[in-house]
Parts: sequence; structure tokens; C-alpha cells
Amino acid sequence: MLPSRSLISTFAQALALAAVLIAVGWGLQRVSWRWDLTEDRLYTLNQTSLDLVDQLESPLEIRLLLSGSLPPRLRAVAEHIRAMVDQYAAHGGDRVRVIEVDPDGDDALVAELKRQGIAKTNVNLTDNDRVEMREIWFGMTLTYEGRTEKFPSMGAIENLEYDISGAILRLLQPEHLTVALVGPAFSYGQGTHLFTPEGNMKRACAELAMLYDVRFVPIVSGQPLELEGVSAVFAWGLHYFEETHLYQLDQYMMQGFPVTLLVSGVDVDPVFASASPRGEVLADRYLAHWGLRVGRDLVSDYRCTKVKYTATRPPVLKDYYLFPELLAELGGLGREFAAHRDLSSLVVPWPCSLTLTGEVDLASRVIGQTSDQAWLQKEPFVLDPANLPGPTEFSTFPIGYEISGRPRSFFAGPPEGYSSETAHLSEGPFNRVLVWSSEHMLTQVRQGSTLVWLSQTANYMTKNHLLAGIDRREQAFRPIRTMDADRRASLRWQSVLYAPAIVLGFVLLRGMMRRSRSVDAYRAANDEADAR
Repeated sequence: MLPSRSLISTFAQALALAAVLIAVGWGLQRVSWRWDLTEDRLYTLNQTSLDLVDQLESPLEIRLLLSGSLPPRLRAVAEHIRAMVDQYAAHGGDRVRVIEVDPDGDDALVAELKRQGIAKTNVNLTDNDRVEMREIWFGMTLTYEGRTEKFPSMGAIENLEYDISGAILRLLQPEHLTVALVGPAFSYGQGTHLFTPEGNMKRACAELAMLYDVRFVPIVSGQPLELEGVSAVFAWGLHYFEETHLYQLDQYMMQGFPVTLLVSGVDVDPVFASASPRGEVLADRYLAHWGLRVGRDLVSDYRCTKVKYTATRPPVLKDYYLFPELLAELGGLGREFAAHRDLSSLVVPWPCSLTLTGEVDLASRVIGQTSDQAWLQKEPFVLDPANLPGPTEFSTFPIGYEISGRPRSFFAGPPEGYSSETAHLSEGPFNRVLVWSSEHMLTQVRQGSTLVWLSQTANYMTKNHLLAGIDRREQAFRPIRTMDADRRASLRWQSVLYAPAIVLGFVLLRGMMRRSRSVDAYRAANDEADAR
């Protein structure tokens, strides 16, 4: 029995519709617009990024430097990067141009990239159980009004949208604000743990350098602080400041400039795992002038991070109570505090207790506190993870405060022997001072969230919130999932074929139901005729 003409017509219509849908799906993959159904919103730009693109007054050129044949594990990364920059181009229109080029074979381009400090990236390839080193192009440049931001290796980009938008922001602001890191260049052990940009502060300086010019201002006896042109300050080691250093910092704040103070009442040596309380010095009276007292103790907390304990073989991870982990969901990061927006957690190394004296007419609020499972460790201090003393009683301890208001100078006038071209300021305009009871927050970067805290604190002090809200891996409660090239290809074909398959099934079912109704009507008519 030959199929009916109506069934053939139904099949033809279904095939035609499927062909159209396949063509539309394939075409949509060739344009930058997409409907982002990913759980992590991987292909949707934050409104902050869109606002930055709107500020472009001249064309922005995004150049992807990719070798023609990429290793399989980098193809998926390249696809994700292409999809992301296409979103910038889609929103920017003629103001954003994306160019993909393979520099191999173009000697002039290779020479230009070499002058810019961009070279090939070394990658390891495994073939037949043999590891081979190969050089490939895997970089990116952003050029705007004659200025260029470079990413020599895109494989090192951990926060794609944040880093690209940060590069656009730097291009829009040719004159960067300056953030100063002020404090003594502490060293421990054999001098391997240094409070310097080349030492343990290297990661912190690199984070700040994404948006700011970073100036390291060491505390040197008899030498003044170079704070001219500085927009904000992170200062530590106040107990080692000379009177003239404290005076300069005080007058800097009287001018209305913001400061974050990292203070401690305990000297901690991370190399020899030893600690000792500090004596009372001028810095303690200076902190009391701001209404704060730092304790000669160390705060421990059951809510903490783990550290690698190397005294055993093999090394093991142990809870380290002296590194409390503050959680935003438990109120540990100051509710409604703008500098901690989108920050989920923060590890504070070796904090001391921080209490209000209540003797000043300034507003205060807690911006960091432990859980309610915290306690104090008194002298003699034990830093060894295997022998940490347990709790005596539990409580919640503030370890971070914001002090705000119109401050008065701690000093009645310049210290004896100090000369300055500017007049002494006895009071200043409304200002904010952030105080944390840990001097090691810039050197003990135990988690990526510390870098997020550092960046957002600098933005808060300088009122530079242009990158606020863009997701970063370090501040996520769960990691962003990744997938290999084969999985991406499989999902791509599924997205192209599933919709036509569903439509085809619907059309066939509809045709069968219509045919069934026609047969039933024919039989009913025959039965009625037979009855007559």
C-alpha cells in the first residue's frame, strides 16, 4: 500500500521546516548575538562592562593573536574568548572591532609584537606518552587612541570579562590614580619573606597595578614619606613609624585622603613560627585618638582556612585557627558595606582583637568579624598548627572597623626638627579610615578572595567603582565549570538538531492524528450507511 498524498505532504513540510531551523541555528552561531542559557551566564556581559563600552569615543581594536593550529585543550579556551569579545563588539557596534590574526608568516607583525613585549607561549603537548614543548601564539591586545593594553598569554587570564573590562578602563583613563603601600620592609628568617613588591607583596602589587599606579613607600629612619600625588594609602607596621612618619600620615588624612591601616599588637615571625607582644608606643596613642585599641593577643576561630603541615610525611592539611575565614553569609564582612559587595569570604591571617574605646566623636561600624566560635590566645603564643591551644570561651571578635567623620589632628603641631612647606592642619574634612587588626593581609594571600578584597578596598577609597559587580572566580561560592572541546562540539550539534527533531516529531504526530480522525469519520459513515 502506497503512502497517502497527505502523509507525503506532511513529511515534505516537516523536512522543509527542519531544514529551515537547522539553517537558522547554524547561522545564529555565526553572529555574536546568543541566548545565554548557561547556569553561570558565561556569555552575558555585566552591565558594568556594557557601560564601559558606552564610554568609548573612538574605535577600540581587540586583536586576537592565535596560531592557526591550537592544541585541543586550548581550542575550548579560544572559543570562549571569541564568544566573550564578540559580546563587546555586538554592544559597541562600530566602536569595537575584533580582528583575529596568526602572526606566523608576517615578519613585520612579529617584529611589532616583539617591540611590545609579546612573544609566543610555550605549551606542553602529550603525544603517544611523549611530552613535547611547542611554541604558539595565544595572546591579545586592545588598542584605543594610540594606547595598547597587552595580554601576552590568554591562558593566564583567570577572569576574562573582569580583565578585559579592566583593560578598557585603563585605556579610558590614561592618567592612573596612585595607591601607596607604606610601611617597614619586614623580613623574616633568612630574608626570604619581605614586605616589598619583589617579596611577599608581589601578588598584591600585581592586583593593584591592574587599575592603579602602585608606589612602595618604605619606612626609613630620618627619611620623609613620599605621599605627593597619592590618592589612597595602605599602611602597616605603625609601631615602627617614627614621630615624623606618623605626623605625615596624620596630615595626609587631614587633607581628606583615605587610608587603610593594617595594625597589630603582636610581632609574628612566619618563618620561625614565633610571636611576641609589642610594647606600648606612640602608635597606640595614635590609634586611641581614632577610638581604637589593638590587643596583645591573637584571635582564633573554628571557622578558619587550612594550611599545609609539612612536619609529617606526606604533608597534610590542617585547620589553622589563627587564620579566621570571614563569611559574608554569616555577617562576617559587614552587611551593606560597599567595599565588600560581591565578596563572599576573606581569610585574615594572625589577627588581634580590636576594640572601641568610646572616647572620640567619630562614627564607627564593624566591617569584619569572626564567627561566634572564636576565642583569644594569650602569651605565650603558639603558632604551630599541630599544637594550637583550644578555646577557653567562645565569643565574636571584631577585627575590622570603618571610622568616619570630621577628624582632628593627633598632633598640636609639627614635630621638633620637622620642616614642611605646607601649614599644619588641625582638623580635616569628612573622611573614612579603614582599620584591620592584621599586618599580613598584603603578604599572606591564602585565597584569591584576598585579592578581590584588596582591589575593592582600593576602589572604595578612591571612589573608583567602575569595575564593581563583574564576577570573578575568586569571589564565587562555587567554581565556574569548564568543558573540553569535544563536549562543546557535542552540545553545539545537540542545540542545532534537538529543536528540528522536536518539531518533526510534533508534525508527524499531528499528521497521524489527523489521518486517524479521517479514518474514524470514514468508518462511521460506512456504519451509518450499512445501518440504513
